[in-house]
Amino acid sequence: MVLCDTEKELREQLHEKKESLKKVRPPTAKMTKDKHQIKLLENRCEQALTKFNELRSQNKSLRKQIDTWRETLTNQQRVNKVYSREIDKQVKEMRAYNTSCYNGQRFCQDTND
Repeated sequence: MVLCDTEKELREQLHEKKESLKKVRPPTAKMTKDKHQIKLLENRCEQALTKFNELRSQNKSLRKQIDTWRETLTNQQRVNKVYSREIDKQVKEMRAYNTSCYNGQRFCQDTND
C-alpha cells in the first residue's frame, strides 16, 4: 500500500512537471508555426522598409526638383521686374512724345487759324 501511494504520488508529480514543461516550452508544432509566422512578419517588415526607402528617395529627388523650380521662379521674377521697369519707362516716354506731338499739332492749328 505504501508503495502504491508513493507510486501514485510520483506519477502525479511527473504529470505536474510535464504540464509545467508544456507551459514553459510549447510543443514543436506550435514552435514551427511561430517560427513561420515570425519569418512572414520579418519579410513583411523588410518589404515595408524597402518601400519606405524608395519613397524617401523619390521624395528627396522631388524636393530637389522643387528647389530648382523655386530658384528658376525667383530668377524669372527678377528678370520680369527689370522688363516691367523698362516697359514702364518706354510707356512714359511714349506718352511724353505723344503729348508733345499733340501739343505741337494744336499749336500749328492755332497759328494757322
